[in-house]
Amino acid sequence: IVSTAEDVADDCDGLVSLREAVAYLKEFGDEGDKITVDESVAEAGAVELSSPVIVDSEIVMELGGLSLQGYAESQLIKVTETGRLKLYEATLNMGYAQNGGGIENNGGIGEMDNSAGGSVTVKNTYLEGNTAGYGGAVCLDKNAELNVLNCSFMLNSSNGGAVYNNGGEAVIVRSTFANNTASYSGGGAVTSFGDTTLIGCIASLSGDIDLYRMNGSFNVLGCYLSGYGDGVDVDPTSIVGAGTDIFVCNSEQRAVYEYVSVGAMTQLSPSVSPAALRGIYLKNSGRDETEYIAYSADNLNWIETDIPSKFSDEEYLTDAFGDSVDG
Repeated sequence: IVSTAEDVADDCDGLVSLREAVAYLKEFGDEGDKITVDESVAEAGAVELSSPVIVDSEIVMELGGLSLQGYAESQLIKVTETGRLKLYEATLNMGYAQNGGGIENNGGIGEMDNSAGGSVTVKNTYLEGNTAGYGGAVCLDKNAELNVLNCSFMLNSSNGGAVYNNGGEAVIVRSTFANNTASYSGGGAVTSFGDTTLIGCIASLSGDIDLYRMNGSFNVLGCYLSGYGDGVDVDPTSIVGAGTDIFVCNSEQRAVYEYVSVGAMTQLSPSVSPAALRGIYLKNSGRDETEYIAYSADNLNWIETDIPSKFSDEEYLTDAFGDSVDG
């Protein structure tokens, strides 16, 4: 249990920092162990990181809403080729790096190495105000893996937007991208050189283009977009419109999102995704001894994908606030 918000490594102070908890779990942790946070620490505010927390083993963090902030232009989390990170219920902001201001997810060890890279799973987390050369919020490299559920990406900036997939595999589900920036080229929300799938997501107000495929495959299923680049495969259940439109995402045709101003968007963005995406239902569909993601616009007619699922049916039934997607 993390018992201090200080970013320290001191075995004699009687307290446990996040950095110390990661090191302890790597050395002594058993299967099923995880890092949690004392309630007083989560309520106290943020952990200011002076250097990235290195994850090079299997680590599960359930942070209870704790905010991780970059101090003096520091990256927040770096996952190596051997790292396996599961991050739940956190806020990552003010991270700064060349690759991945919030999270850098490394791939194969060498340029020609085809072995598996790092793996990152993020759920119920806000990634806000992070900056990088590539991937303001997250950068994943060749053969790395990223799985996201119920997250909000807001006000992140880099040469390739909030998420930069440089040859890995990214699956982002029921998440919101708003007011992110690609300062040089690509998509403000996601730029992909690898294989990327978005299911039931919102991507809007991220410059002229939200999503951009440079290479690999880019599939968009049941999403709302305000713009996308060449090679992005958008299915018929998705909505494409102007970033200032009111749009609806449910069978009752109820308007659930309205862009008023940058200030209002900044305030409302964390609650956009859970509300707007109640019309996109998700579940697991098993075949060939593997669970794949299935989605539906009406909870009656289901479309099965070939995307392996990293989350349970129970996780798909609740949004980032723990509310049922059935309303």
